[in-house]
Amino acid sequence: MRNFERGRPISAELLKAIEESRIAIIVFSEKYASSKWCLEELTKIMDCVEKKGQEAIPIFHNVDPSDLRRPSNSVAVALAKHEADLKGSDLGKVQRWKDALCKAANRAGWVVGKAANMNEADCIDQIIDKKFQNLHHTVSANETYLVGIESRTGGVELLLKVGLGGVRFVGIWGMGGMGKTTVARKIFDNISNQFQGSCFLANVREDSKKHGMTHLQMTLLSRILNEKSMDIQSVYAGADTIKRKLCLRKVLIVFDDVDNGDQLKYLVGKHDWFGDGSRIIITTRNADLLRCHGELYSVPELAKHEVLELFSWYAFGGKTPDKEFFELSKSVVDYAKGLPLALEVLGSFLHTRDIINWRSALDRLKDTGDEEIVKQLSLSLDGLAYEDKNIFLDIACFFRGKWRDDVITILNSFGFKSEIGLDVLTKKSLIYISEGMVEMHDLIEQMGQQVARVDQDKPWNHSRIWHENDIETVFSTNQVCVSSNHFEDA
Repeated sequence: MRNFERGRPISAELLKAIEESRIAIIVFSEKYASSKWCLEELTKIMDCVEKKGQEAIPIFHNVDPSDLRRPSNSVAVALAKHEADLKGSDLGKVQRWKDALCKAANRAGWVVGKAANMNEADCIDQIIDKKFQNLHHTVSANETYLVGIESRTGGVELLLKVGLGGVRFVGIWGMGGMGKTTVARKIFDNISNQFQGSCFLANVREDSKKHGMTHLQMTLLSRILNEKSMDIQSVYAGADTIKRKLCLRKVLIVFDDVDNGDQLKYLVGKHDWFGDGSRIIITTRNADLLRCHGELYSVPELAKHEVLELFSWYAFGGKTPDKEFFELSKSVVDYAKGLPLALEVLGSFLHTRDIINWRSALDRLKDTGDEEIVKQLSLSLDGLAYEDKNIFLDIACFFRGKWRDDVITILNSFGFKSEIGLDVLTKKSLIYISEGMVEMHDLIEQMGQQVARVDQDKPWNHSRIWHENDIETVFSTNQVCVSSNHFEDA
């Protein structure tokens, strides 16, 4: 707890502490309005509520909220005294205090004291139960801005049916960067206290490659059972141990970023591995993996107003862009095409940069894209069969927006089995069929084209050539396309 000297002007340190807080609890007492210090704190808190989305919880202790909305009784007396003390030098400050009091009184809170039906102890219990029981999870999630999260978590929770019997598996599916992990983490934070044990197993794809499946099995068991040492000799022994130790426990487990069937086979198994009431959440880019395990939730795109708001939080620290950057912000948002990953990366990169740098960054994005975004999206190609990867690159470079039947005919003429290939790419969230045409997200297309450009400065080394200037360069320099073979690995 920080100590601040009372009686002195409100300090920059305290203002900073208010800004960095996630929740502000405001206790209105009978003499609250008599303190200029308290009124300044309140004004800052309500400013953070409006601009930063901070949560404020008012507690009215022997105070009627209506006395704050339209100052009366002791509140009116205190404000009148402040006006007299200021003697016209800064009466605007008093009006700001009145506005803050009114806004706070209009928020849902608790009324406690002599004239209320609730005492202080009951109020404290309710605040802890409703607001703080999952606060340690929320802080650890490291999720700064959660625009549009409620509707998405709500959609998954409808499928989970927490509180009912049975064991349920729910998959959260979508292309890379759509916010699957964020949705899963938020749900985990919301409901994990309702289970006998819980575990959020992040980065399953990456960790299984680095450390092996037995490491993941040991991590899962040690977190749920709170046992530090787990010795598992093989994936088969690990699977048997998971079933044996968890089959009677009501658990919540999130398997984040699953990309192959073995991960599910040895970590999740079947419904009878877990006790009644258990819930298993799986995030993946590959819908095929979840066919036999449970229901599937496809993460929807952000609405237009949500896209701009999310970008604004990262770029400006507020809900809306700064006025002079508004048009440039719309251009960046248009480039991102609603992808939360791109909005976060670009907003963070542009934060505090001047308008000249913004324009320069936009020009670069249109030419080459953002390296971090491309890298993250290219992970979707991991695990693709050789033929499916070639089909994807052909679509990204040549066939986006073409009729599905025409694309199949052309690709089959090269020896591909493109019907199943298109189905695989659809299930991996890399393409989709819209009104009979093969389509993909703009950034997925850009990622595919970047992968095909083996050497940016030497188009004859690209696996595919589709730009007129590159074609002209290859022919004018009489270079041989070393990767032009259609089946050359890209």
